[in-house]
Amino acid sequence: MTVPRFLRVPCIRRLSALTADAFQLPRPSIRGPWSEALDAYAAFTAEAARRALRDETRLESLRARLFVNAHDLGSRLRTVLRIRSPRRATSVMRALYAVIGVDFGAADGEFEVLACRFASCYSPQVCRLISSLDDGLFSGLSGGGRLEFRRRVTEGAASCSGRIGGTVA
Repeated sequence: MTVPRFLRVPCIRRLSALTADAFQLPRPSIRGPWSEALDAYAAFTAEAARRALRDETRLESLRARLFVNAHDLGSRLRTVLRIRSPRRATSVMRALYAVIGVDFGAADGEFEVLACRFASCYSPQVCRLISSLDDGLFSGLSGGGRLEFRRRVTEGAASCSGRIGGTVA
């Protein structure tokens, strides 16, 4: 599955809206071609997360909002796209990741990210926080599955990898 080119920027706008909502910030302006839209989203999320990390008392509620907002989107997509199997959920996740410049692969309950557009602008702490979106989206797509990161590029690994757990799709 691939996302048509003309839908890439609208997908990034939708992702930026649900992210801004979770951070309780105004929506960022996402304009221009795909590359510029993605750069604007990356800058917005990196800065919003850096600010949020200064107040540790609110991080758990922020992680929960990021997860829930992305889960809701994943659940809607699960219904619209008639996702009924773990393989299909993973295929859709791969296509959605491609929209945001992430090369995602999965097999046998494991996943690997070979390239990530965000790795160069995210600190390890920002990456861990923002990955609540990844986990929530996959949970919604799969009907309860989870992404559990073991390694991250932002922490010095050659690639991100982890386990896909609890998939009930």
